[in-house]
Amino acid sequence: FSSGGASTNLLMAPAFISLMQEAHPSLRRIVARASEAGTPVPALSSALAYFDSYRQGRGTSNLIQAQRDFFGA
Repeated sequence: FSSGGASTNLLMAPAFISLMQEAHPSLRRIVARASEAGTPVPALSSALAYFDSYRQGRGTSNLIQAQRDFFGA
């Protein structure tokens, strides 16, 4: 894949940004419905979790630090 840019992550390539903006609500619905039906979809679930983590920036590290502060670690 060649986008002509210096993206460090393929999700940040212009072609994928617009694709993911359009497609991620559908991916979220598919994973939710599969979960409700008890159907394992580990690759889709992991892909959605990675996408959400990437969008959050420092969200999870802030949560971990808050837990360390609370429990005194």
